Amino acid sequence: FTKRKQAEAQMRYLASLQAFMTDALITVDTDGIIMSWNAAAERMYGYASADVIGKPLRKILNPMFKNNESIHYVWEKVYENGFWTGEVQHQSKDAPLMYTVVSVALITDMNGEPTGLLHLHRDDTARRLSQLAIAESEARYRLLAENVTDMITRHTPEGVYTYASPSAVHVTSYEPDELIGRLAYEFFIPDDIPAIRKSHVYIRENEDITTVQYRFLRKDGAKNWVETTSHAIRNEDGDITEIIAVTRDITERKQAERTLQAALESERELGELKSRIVSATSH
Repeated sequence: FTKRKQAEAQMRYLASLQAFMTDALITVDTDGIIMSWNAAAERMYGYASADVIGKPLRKILNPMFKNNESIHYVWEKVYENGFWTGEVQHQSKDAPLMYTVVSVALITDMNGEPTGLLHLHRDDTARRLSQLAIAESEARYRLLAENVTDMITRHTPEGVYTYASPSAVHVTSYEPDELIGRLAYEFFIPDDIPAIRKSHVYIRENEDITTVQYRFLRKDGAKNWVETTSHAIRNEDGDITEIIAVTRDITERKQAERTLQAALESERELGELKSRIVSATSH
């Protein structure tokens, strides 16, 4: 009985030292019964300490572990190594689900005998939900990128390829993996580089979209005309994290434009010739 009282006093003392922590500090005895529950735990989980002390922790928070781990697995690791850290999903009083990073340490008496466990819980819900949203957005982005004929690419702010959609083969005759890690400027005709560089500088200095036409040096040796629309992605500080570009082959369009221009030029010349003939015969 005295040993248990000493353990309870030790656990309450540990909790009192951390009364002003922003992370939840919870102590349980060797049976998993809650012995202390600090103010941060009250705020995080919505339960007053008076409502949970003396009750099993697993019944209050209903922990769900990653990789099919269990509370018994965690206890084994703690008793074996003295501590355990991992991601756990918990249920709070007011929210159906919380993501937490949990660290558990073994509490022992002066003789080294286990008297309980010290839990430190950090609310990780906002970060995890943000990751899930990004992952979902990324999945939708790749679904779009892999089902369009235009080539979608992602670049570092300097222009190095970090991603190329499957349509890269159609536009450049390179497999996507052959572009990754290479600087986009490697594939440009020298005469076109000034216009491309001007477009590159513009999107780095302005929060806007820019479009430029140039010739791309394909793997098969052809120099096809392409049109690229680019947009810079920025972080909260306004710094560019990457550039996203959509490129399409406009070679046929360029040829059609040249053919039309030639026809118009011929028509103009023919018109001028007709005017001269009319003028000459009228005199």
